[in-house]
Amino acid sequence: MSYLLITDDDIARYLSMPQALICMEESFRLHAADRLIAPARSDTDLNEAGKFVFTVGGSTGTDSLVGFRVYDMNHFKSSHRDELVAVFCGSTGAIKALVAGTQLGPIRTGAIGGVAIKYLSRSNSKVLGLIGTGPQGRTQLLAAASVRQFDKIKVFSRNPRRCGEFAGQMSRELGQPVQAAMSAREAVEEADVLICATVSPDPVRPIGSSLECTSTTSARSLKTTGNSTSVSPSGRHCWSRTQWPRSTNTATSLSPRQVLYINVCKSWHRSSQEPLYKNGPVNKSHCSTHSDWQGPK
Repeated sequence: MSYLLITDDDIARYLSMPQALICMEESFRLHAADRLIAPARSDTDLNEAGKFVFTVGGSTGTDSLVGFRVYDMNHFKSSHRDELVAVFCGSTGAIKALVAGTQLGPIRTGAIGGVAIKYLSRSNSKVLGLIGTGPQGRTQLLAAASVRQFDKIKVFSRNPRRCGEFAGQMSRELGQPVQAAMSAREAVEEADVLICATVSPDPVRPIGSSLECTSTTSARSLKTTGNSTSVSPSGRHCWSRTQWPRSTNTATSLSPRQVLYINVCKSWHRSSQEPLYKNGPVNKSHCSTHSDWQGPK
């Protein structure tokens, strides 16, 4: 028996964000054609021993693959943590590959956000706002910049030093200026596309920005009352589910000041009972995922 063993070094060397975007877009196509099975993640609580979170899935057809990803949620912030992805042949049950490390997950999730931006944001979007400057913030930003040419990028973190370092790092990686915002409100106000990539279990909004949560027939939205800006969330299947439009023409129907909102908060994990941002309360109304979206045609 032989199989590939892929490490974080291999991921960094061989998997680029444009490649990940192609892969995730094809995954959405397969899902829309009922050729990809992707049930909601599950967890197994082992009390003080740990809490394993599993994501499983599989493709159908002659070249079918099945697999799972697992990690220990109790050690999510550990600098020594690892994740394991196992891929099996759907025809024989033989192991095809094992991926050990922590780099594949953020790239995959970032690419999902990138596909959403490609198909759901306005093609002339020019300002990107990002709240959260961790590993997920990096890959979300890389994906967004791969599918849209933004003239201005603003990022915010509750840690000013970390925010400044992140802005400098991403300026070098993207080859364009990335501005460290002084507040979440500053990062939000001009954004055509807004990304929240934090460990908060709830969507976060800056105080005093007049953001209000409203329900529509298609999704939950955030509406800025001052200038009629609505923010429509999209993201991963782990969030609370509301109906999302099946049509991929959503972007063409957006008004001139509508904003796409990508929220990748960890809805199953609360790292602190305190509000994530000192200058803004936690919005208790969950955002939705495009769980009913049939994918790009």
